[in-house]
Formats: sequence, C-alpha cells, structure tokens
Amino acid sequence: MAGPEPKFASIAIFPGIFPSPVGLAPPGVQDWQFVTPDSPGPPSNQNLAHQRILATVDSIPSGRIASYGQVAREAGLSGRARLVGRILRDLPESTRLPWHRVLNSAGRSSLDPNSPQGRRQLRRLADEGVEFEQGQRVDLTRFGWIPERA
Repeated sequence: MAGPEPKFASIAIFPGIFPSPVGLAPPGVQDWQFVTPDSPGPPSNQNLAHQRILATVDSIPSGRIASYGQVAREAGLSGRARLVGRILRDLPESTRLPWHRVLNSAGRSSLDPNSPQGRRQLRRLADEGVEFEQGQRVDLTRFGWIPERA
C-alpha cells in the first residue's frame, strides 16, 4: 500500500510511522525513525517527536485552526498536547512557523490576550480571516483544520 508523500522535501519518513515513498531506511536508521538529509545520524526519539510536531503545525493552512491535541494526533503522538504547547512556547521569536494557528480545545488562545504574544496571535489570526466570537473564541467547526487524507 502506497503511503502519503512527505509534506516537506527536507524530511524523509520511514515505515513504522508512515509508509515511505523513499523505500528502505538507510543503514543505522531503524524503521521507526526519520532523518533530514543533513543529519549526521539517527535522531533521538525526542527530536523525532519535535520535528513531527513542527511539520504538522507547518501544514495548517492560513485561515484554519487546530487544537494542541489535534496537532499531537496528526503528528502520531496522541495524548501529547502538552508537548505541543511546550515546543511552540520555546520557538524563537523570529520563527516563520504558523504557531498562531494552534489554540486550545475550546477555541481560545492559551496566551494572555493582553500580553504582546497574545495580541500578536489574535492579530495574525484576524489577518488570515479568522473570526472571533464573544470572549475571543474561535468556532472550531467553522475554522477548524481538516487535514487532507491521501
């Protein structure tokens, strides 16, 4: 059975996580790991989860929202919503990753709306056409991300 193509050219995903169009894993890489072309060797499990979460967040389209739990599930890490939050929290200020498209399961920002980051998140979402209900809540049925399935 052919699997989905990797969403990012710099990432090769091997069998065990998702079927790989690349084929067999290179020597020294287990079938559950993935590497980037510039990796010196197999990554740690922590790095693997980190990269899968970042790749998932990067695939959320403009004007759509995902919850922390949804990002974790789509990355193959069900039950790891808090890990998603920690990884997004630790992103550098200059990141181009669309972190602002990830909200809590109630459709609200987990950031203080009066903080600079909270205001930035709400402004970026509004700039993408996301509308807020009373209480700065986003209707996830209307603006929620539904990933394309191969």
